[in-house]
Amino acid sequence: MTKSRAVNAERRKGNNDMRPTVLTFVRHYLPGYKAGGPIRSIANLVEALGDEFDFRIVTSDRDSIDTKPYPGLPAPSTWIPRGKAHVLYLPPSKRDFLSIAQILRTTPHNALYLNSFFDPVFTTLPLLARRLRVAPEKRCILAPRGEFSAGALKLKAKKKAAFMALVRPIGLHNKVVWQASTESERTDILCALKLSEIDVHVAMDIPLTETAPSTKLETRSTGDPIRLCFLSRISPMKNLDFAISVLAQTKCKVIFDIYGSINDNSYWIRCKNLMGNLPNNITCRYKGHDPAP
Repeated sequence: MTKSRAVNAERRKGNNDMRPTVLTFVRHYLPGYKAGGPIRSIANLVEALGDEFDFRIVTSDRDSIDTKPYPGLPAPSTWIPRGKAHVLYLPPSKRDFLSIAQILRTTPHNALYLNSFFDPVFTTLPLLARRLRVAPEKRCILAPRGEFSAGALKLKAKKKAAFMALVRPIGLHNKVVWQASTESERTDILCALKLSEIDVHVAMDIPLTETAPSTKLETRSTGDPIRLCFLSRISPMKNLDFAISVLAQTKCKVIFDIYGSINDNSYWIRCKNLMGNLPNNITCRYKGHDPAP
């Protein structure tokens, strides 16, 4: 632990916590996992910077596509310690404008961190509360999390275009600092928003710092099938159907294992239909959402 981290850890033990507070809104967070990358990105950020910053995370009380909340949650207004952050889990009844505005007013913070552009609850409502001046106008960082890529914008394209046309004239995103994870995403943001003044910074996602256990790799014997793995959410944005279609054209033996939560049932049916039409040299198997043995 560095000297600064040690100092901050000691402050938290007492009553003189001087860390800047980052009020973070994200639709899904730990212990959830079905929403994929954004959960891991925020969790890694908290783990890496949680000694220097006080992360307060507002999120859903259930995982993506789940109908029941996480077990054992206390009252909706209770902040729960989770790792180096405190988390407020909101049930559907507490995801309205007044509730979000109250959280912003009653949670002292130095910065507001939003993790979607199109999310109507966990991004639009906090921004609207700031715009209407019913919540403090603190420094705001918005990470679109890949929502402006060409493939992502094609999904529900008319609805997204209408939303962007609606919020631009009311200045909902005025004075927002944008976070891109890569230079490519920075270009996507600039092309999609077409704002005269826009402040975009590239800050790569922080990877896990844990050392992965060593894995002994075995050489594939001649004639053995090629082993491939798909590890992602199953949704149109992830192009599983394209991967299956490409496999259908190969002549060699392939075992293709699919891991990931099913976020779009109609899309999954399309993928299963493609899997059913694969040639005999391709073995394609869905292995659930947990790759651990």
